Amino acid sequence: MLFTREHETPFNKSPVVRAVSMILMVVTVFSVFIRLLTRLAAVKRLKYSTFFTSDEIMILTSMIFSIAQSTIVYTQSSNGLGKLDVSSSQVSSILKAQLGSDVLFFITLGLSKLSATSTIWTMSPLSNKTILPIQILIGGWAISAVLVRSFACSLPNPWDYLNGRCINMVAFWIYADAVNIGTDLLITALTLGILVHLQMPVGRKAMVIGVFGCRIVYARLTPICAMLTTQNNPPDDISHILLQARVKLNNTHIRNVDANNHQSSSSMPRHHDNLHPFLVAISQEYELDGLGSGKHARPTVEDVSQLSDQDHMDSAQLNMLGKKSVLKRNFGGWTILGFSCAVLVTWEGTLMNFAPGLTNGGSAGIIYGFIFVWIGVLSSFATLCELVSIAPMAAGQYHWVAMLAPPRYSKYLSYITGWMNFAGWQGTSAAAGFLTATMIQGLVIFTRPDYDAQTWHGTLLIWACILVAIIINTVVSALLPILEGMILILHLIGFFAILITLLVFRDNDNDNGTEVFTEWRNGGEWPTQGLSWFVGLLGCVFSFTGVDCSFHMCEEVRNPSLVVPRSIMGSITINGLLGFGMIIAMLYSATDIDAAVDSPTGYPFMEIFYQATGSINGTAGMASLIVLMTLSATVGVIASTSRMLWAFARDNAMPFSGTLSKVEPRTNMPVWSISITCLISCLIGLINLGSSVVYNAIISVAISGLYASYFVPAILLLYRRCDKDYKIRNITGDGQVLEWGPWHLKGMFGIANNVFALDAASMNYAPLMTGGVAILATIYYFLFANKVYVGPKVEI
Repeated sequence: MLFTREHETPFNKSPVVRAVSMILMVVTVFSVFIRLLTRLAAVKRLKYSTFFTSDEIMILTSMIFSIAQSTIVYTQSSNGLGKLDVSSSQVSSILKAQLGSDVLFFITLGLSKLSATSTIWTMSPLSNKTILPIQILIGGWAISAVLVRSFACSLPNPWDYLNGRCINMVAFWIYADAVNIGTDLLITALTLGILVHLQMPVGRKAMVIGVFGCRIVYARLTPICAMLTTQNNPPDDISHILLQARVKLNNTHIRNVDANNHQSSSSMPRHHDNLHPFLVAISQEYELDGLGSGKHARPTVEDVSQLSDQDHMDSAQLNMLGKKSVLKRNFGGWTILGFSCAVLVTWEGTLMNFAPGLTNGGSAGIIYGFIFVWIGVLSSFATLCELVSIAPMAAGQYHWVAMLAPPRYSKYLSYITGWMNFAGWQGTSAAAGFLTATMIQGLVIFTRPDYDAQTWHGTLLIWACILVAIIINTVVSALLPILEGMILILHLIGFFAILITLLVFRDNDNDNGTEVFTEWRNGGEWPTQGLSWFVGLLGCVFSFTGVDCSFHMCEEVRNPSLVVPRSIMGSITINGLLGFGMIIAMLYSATDIDAAVDSPTGYPFMEIFYQATGSINGTAGMASLIVLMTLSATVGVIASTSRMLWAFARDNAMPFSGTLSKVEPRTNMPVWSISITCLISCLIGLINLGSSVVYNAIISVAISGLYASYFVPAILLLYRRCDKDYKIRNITGDGQVLEWGPWHLKGMFGIANNVFALDAASMNYAPLMTGGVAILATIYYFLFANKVYVGPKVEI
């Protein structure tokens, strides 16, 4: 339901009410969805007899009541909620809505807390004597709060606490909030008490407690709500009372989301496969000190040998490919999907790279170009995922080229492919840091127009972003899978937060539906509109750069032959859908495309955010989310680049391979490769001091290098499929006859490139830079590497 466009003012908070209500509704549904996913995983792994138990039924019912509460708040925003100038009939309607919202709040929170305690009881050996009193307290609190709030004022108008005879509302809310805080702390104490008694190393135990102990931070919202709802100095203006009512409605809804989030997190120790680093320890050493066995205790994993068997199978598969398993397999299905989504950040990338498409192609060019690129990426990686399912290795493309290429050319082609892949990933690392840094500068320019941006400021910011990435990848590397799982959640919730805000605040009088799909631009004055469109595709292509990140993490993933292809195709599908939705929302929200293209920030999306919301603070908050996601992508890109460098050095293909291939024994991380990757990115950042054009030309290798590494194994796979009797070259000497697909093509097809007169300004330097890398790699190959590099090395 869309309303007439309104901007937030000191006298009108209705747009904020609508946006916050919708965002929190999405967060509520998403948190319960995660809760049900963990339950489904438990049903499959632990072979539970039923999916819907009492705790699942209660949390679903809680979600329904919470959605109803959000609906009340949202609809009342069109009836004056959040405004200072309201009529008496609007006052009456809002007070009725507040009564209904409060009742739904107590029901929602009571069911959520009961569901959480039920989950704790089934996952731990605590006796019913411990849990039952807490459940009685929660139930009594919820029932009493509902009854008292329903009849707080005299009939026939129990909602009218402004004019009717009512109980002391301040005392009531103090009671409600105090018991709410107390039961929250009890639930948190029970959860942390179980985790404290788990038999596992102290460092890992501290990590687990830190993850689930964040529940304590949630409770900070409740005292704030109590302060806001217990004002004992009634304002003189009725509009101020309604504004206080709006605050109360929104804050009570925040409490509901808080309860649902707690229910989701409280179930994770039992069910969630994503938290593998400590779930393995729990499953292998599930003993609780001082808590007794308890008749209701359940082990986390029914058959402990299942996990270890999978690890042995993964190691055996890697041994068959000639490599030893030396890296920890910390990633599961959901966490590697989160890692892949965090690196791709497609919907965020479409915002960052809006300028090329708007200039060359226009709104129609961006829409159709995105669909074109999306289909192309899906097709390309459907081919490469077949190869990763056969040989899941950190080496990725160059190893597959060694398997598929004719023996005569195998060594050289795999070597060049490896260099193209590494150069592409190194360029992506530099590009990620550059984008994050320049977006921070753009955000400063937007909020402080008097700021004089300097290139050396950007270089220092690049270094700061890379420093964050190296700390996360080395010092706290054990937390990387958990962080990526959290980033996946932020990736999805952030999308809905920005999408809903754009749709709520957009100008509905700006009916540009036809123009969005039909307006073309040729800002570069290329000879044809088609050529201009292809030039503008660069932004869409870059939004999908780094899809192969999971390939290079294969040796840190459990069951990679199955999990990695699924995560790759899943991340492309998810990011494509989110990216397309964001493009449509952005184009419909833009009121002045020319102003967006000419934005002094360098990023049109910031200007479009401002055109939609009319708020500098709101735009800054939304843009900050994009910056945070780009920084998280930088962390993932550095991780993938370092694994590619480590794998290539392991096969003696790099200078100083002996050092670069080392794995730090304490963390089982390739610290040297991570450090060199970050050092190179920092050195590339220095070029930005001289010329941003040269810097952009260097990072253009990110696209050309990566896609060259995709093209070589794909074309070799097509070549081999033309030969029915081909036997794949297995570097261990054990070849297998593979039955390829039904297509057996004959002949070769080529692509003729059009040639246009170029000058230094219009020159595309990407082929030059990529070709330069290939030439330098070839020179090094014939001078040095040819003597030590024999293709993927057999270590077994």
